[in-house]
Amino acid sequence: MKSLMNFTNTSFLVACTNPRKLSKFYSSVIDSSVSKGFSENSYEIRDECLCQISFYKPSSNIGSNRIKPPSLAICFQKEPSLNPQSVIDSWVDDVLCHGGKLIEGPVLDSFGAEAWMSDEEDNKFLIFVPFMTC
Repeated sequence: MKSLMNFTNTSFLVACTNPRKLSKFYSSVIDSSVSKGFSENSYEIRDECLCQISFYKPSSNIGSNRIKPPSLAICFQKEPSLNPQSVIDSWVDDVLCHGGKLIEGPVLDSFGAEAWMSDEEDNKFLIFVPFMTC
């Protein structure tokens, strides 16, 4: 069985309607800078003393019975892949084998693949595999 600890990045994830504006607000709160995230609708704040905080607009590639993602969650991110769908499918299976639950997805979007999961106490988190870019 594979280890679930094989990920490259952990961050706080903030789902919002205006990621740029909200990231600028929080960057001023902690006196840090904003950088572009993994898509046109995502931004990041990185600080030496804090972990990364990512602000994003949730994927729109989900059907009408879509769950509302929590406004604040932990995001586990793997290395970029040429085939993020297969990576996330395998990762979802690993999480399920360890007692997690699939809440939504996996979904393939222009920036990569994502799936909303929950732990045994119903805490929601996102797993994410970005597309590899040249």
